[in-house]
Amino acid sequence: MKKIALIFVALFVATTALPAQVFAPQGEMTLTWTAFKTPKKVGVKGTFDAIALSTPANAQTIESFLMATSVTIDTAKVNSKHVERDAKLAHAFFGLMKPTITAHVKAISAKTLTVAITMNGITREVPMSYSYDGKKVSAQGAIELADFDAMGALSSINNACFDLHEGKTWSDVTIAFELGVEGK
Repeated sequence: MKKIALIFVALFVATTALPAQVFAPQGEMTLTWTAFKTPKKVGVKGTFDAIALSTPANAQTIESFLMATSVTIDTAKVNSKHVERDAKLAHAFFGLMKPTITAHVKAISAKTLTVAITMNGITREVPMSYSYDGKKVSAQGAIELADFDAMGALSSINNACFDLHEGKTWSDVTIAFELGVEGK
């Protein structure tokens, strides 16, 4: 019995003597969206040039790091790598909604993040599949513009780009992000 007690004491001392691991971001976050146009559902990709990331100072697990991280996006700084398109998106789409998008993780399961996204003043919880390989978190999901009261903005961008979109701009948008995160 004394041997078992000594083993438990040794294990306790060994595990409590280990330095705590702290997770921290490595590099900048990459955030992308893909909207769709034309009846053939052709994807148009983009990002934003003004993304503010807020991360915790001393998260000891990847889960606590993700739960304490938030992002704020200035939608006027849309970037689809096409100057004319960006001007139309800024004016005829994002310009008709509230100027920022915010997001933070609300829950984590084995392969899914539940992300609270606030766009146009409306917050919705969006499931995103995710992975963490020890160096990078990657997540993908989709939003429906109707969920954010953005159908007026969708109609506006469809009208502004009617010929280019062949009369069809889709209401679903895929979203994704990658963020380097390492424990030290």
